[in-house]
Amino acid sequence: MKKQIALSVSFAALMLVSTGAWAQDEESLSNREANAPETSARATPTEYAEAPAASSAQEVQEKKDRKLSKGYMVGDFKVVPSLTISEEYNDNIYTEDNNEVGDFVTRIAPKVTATLYGSPHKLVLTGGLEQVLFADETQNHYLNYSASVKDRYTINNTTKWNWGLSMRRAHSLPGDNELNPSADAGEALPYNVYSANTSLDKQFGALTLT
Repeated sequence: MKKQIALSVSFAALMLVSTGAWAQDEESLSNREANAPETSARATPTEYAEAPAASSAQEVQEKKDRKLSKGYMVGDFKVVPSLTISEEYNDNIYTEDNNEVGDFVTRIAPKVTATLYGSPHKLVLTGGLEQVLFADETQNHYLNYSASVKDRYTINNTTKWNWGLSMRRAHSLPGDNELNPSADAGEALPYNVYSANTSLDKQFGALTLT
């Protein structure tokens, strides 16, 4: 039976400079909106009547999301970097019944997410790495990585199209094949995972079908 003693310390968003940087970004965005020409903020009653209410509500919500989310504005993208570091001790890394081997395992995982706020799209790009290091059993070192893209495209006031693509490079650890231990590898073996998804959201009054 596998036993594991783990002690983890995570530093999420360590690559972000400080809350002051986020506040400065939000203040800059507010200043730009406050200094916008008055003509762009005014509309005749006819223009208000012609403007789609749902689109206006969506734009307002996107502005709120952009202000509340932490990160840096790079062009039209809000970029959020992060770094997670964890340390654990596993007293049986090969999940053996006999001759158990323990080791310290370090995981270093940087990640970057970039979100485009701009109607009719909300595009999210994500990329990350995970370096796994063993203190003694160094032959088990491995590197995972992943990337994904997803988008929400607003076709009209009541219809939205969602789609996404992702890939992930992972590893099968020694001892993972519990159904057939004799076929288990003696070291971490890489494998790839690919996925794609799409959906269409249609709203009928208070009812939304996907």
